Amino acid sequence: MATPATQDVLKWKEILHISHDQAIGFAKALGGIESESDLYSENNVRIRRQSDILELMSPDDPPVFIHNSETGEVPTHYGHMAHHPNHARALKERADKVGIEAIVYAPEIGLVDPSRELKKGTKKGVNRTFHIF
Repeated sequence: MATPATQDVLKWKEILHISHDQAIGFAKALGGIESESDLYSENNVRIRRQSDILELMSPDDPPVFIHNSETGEVPTHYGHMAHHPNHARALKERADKVGIEAIVYAPEIGLVDPSRELKKGTKKGVNRTFHIF
């Protein structure tokens, strides 16, 4: 459930407050690219676009539930970059912007849903289906 907000690592610079070199290093570590220029190939641009949850969210999407208990400190390794709670914040902000209900728990950065509801599929007694990220 500690999901990246996007697989477009170029957007991680803003989300995670990391350097350009760190974002490129992560992309290389994932595989599929050998140099930064590979990120701009037609295929990789398409992949980045198709895996960008932030851009794919729309008002007709069902509610989302996100839980992230990772530390909010500056990421020091690739695993932390991929699962940093700032991704949860970015998803919450985008959900709010497009009008999707979002229950988000990322307590290490101060995000706790005011309903205090942790039950999957249920909020305030109403059954719902959630996208679980």
